[in-house]
Amino acid sequence: MSPMTEKFSVDEIEDSICQIDCVKAVRIVADQDKNIEEIHVLASPSKGPKQLSRDIESVLMARYGLSVNHRNNQLRP
Repeated sequence: MSPMTEKFSVDEIEDSICQIDCVKAVRIVADQDKNIEEIHVLASPSKGPKQLSRDIESVLMARYGLSVNHRNNQLRP
């Protein structure tokens, strides 16, 4: 995954994802250069995995300008 924007902290992004309906917890794993390597999400079963994935992608794009492709694990600023 590519570098995160310097304007946002991992905590801010985790908080935004946690605001999605059915999301219980989020943990983002980033390296020393603030490259997001993994996004772990714990959610209730009220929303299907595909819809949840789309919702997360939408939040990251709308709020942070980050484009995530869950199919090949790419994050683009």
